[in-house]
Amino acid sequence: MQDEEADAFGTDGRLAPLYDAARSVLTREGRWRTALVNQVAPEPHDVILDIGCGAGGLAVLLARAQPAAEVIGFDPRPGMLAQARARAAESGLAISFVECAPRDVSLHLGARTPTKIVLSLTAARGATVKLAHIQGARQIIDPAGVLHVIDYGAQRSALMRRLFAASRDGAPEGHAPTLIRAAGFVAVEETATWSTPSGAISLYRARAS
Repeated sequence: MQDEEADAFGTDGRLAPLYDAARSVLTREGRWRTALVNQVAPEPHDVILDIGCGAGGLAVLLARAQPAAEVIGFDPRPGMLAQARARAAESGLAISFVECAPRDVSLHLGARTPTKIVLSLTAARGATVKLAHIQGARQIIDPAGVLHVIDYGAQRSALMRRLFAASRDGAPEGHAPTLIRAAGFVAVEETATWSTPSGAISLYRARAS
């Protein structure tokens, strides 16, 4: 099952360096990461989870934005986490990275309750997998917490629809808001969208209550 969870994020870690570079190009991560960090707006008291943290680029940006916040990255792929830990060490930031499947995040929290959770679902395949990740976040987040999701959104132009279909093998588009609501979050909104070589990427925000 661990391998299945790893594959849901795109690779089991053996090809992590190549995968991370390719995904960065195809989804133009540099364009939306800054916007996502600004939306999360880390504060000193925050416990921020980056679930599916990959090579740790976003976690480093979150910790750099507010070094007093506690940032924890979770990913089932050891190859990705090796890169993430090296990146954090080079940055001199205190970030914890945990190897575990999304469904097991709660087992590693102890007494901590996350105030903000980031889910990057651009590599996750299928509505069932994505919904399970979002439901897991709903079960552990603080009642006043905020969820931030990056995923492929509605493809609003013919070009984006063609690029999305070519890169995602006909997967459903723009269903993240429905899944977020189905998991029990409220005040779901799309806050930004970007055109990429693999289709339009959208940023979403929702409250736990």
